[in-house]
Amino acid sequence: MFVVKISPLNGPGVSFVPATLTFSSQTAGTTSPPQTVFLRNVGSAPLSISDVRAVGDFAQTNNCGGTLAGGGSCAISITFTPGGSGRLTGTLNVRDNAAHCPQQMLLVGSGAP
Repeated sequence: MFVVKISPLNGPGVSFVPATLTFSSQTAGTTSPPQTVFLRNVGSAPLSISDVRAVGDFAQTNNCGGTLAGGGSCAISITFTPGGSGRLTGTLNVRDNAAHCPQQMLLVGSGAP
């Protein structure tokens, strides 16, 4: 006789939906309309969020707060303000108590003269 336990992740886990954001061509120095990404806690334990930051020619606002319950999600709004022309990349970084911290998501945009 033996016992098997099948269950979801007992700790917090993170996923981004969508997994990447790509912005249309944007005139340098002007700000794009926002795009939304959802941060999901795919684990069963609370996700403690200590920092949400956009890096590069991108900015963010969010409604995540400090804790996200297991199975919960929050919205992060990203804008793109290119400082130059051509293909520009950045990241969305989330510091939390999940494995592989910080969580990173690729941000891509194109600056136009």
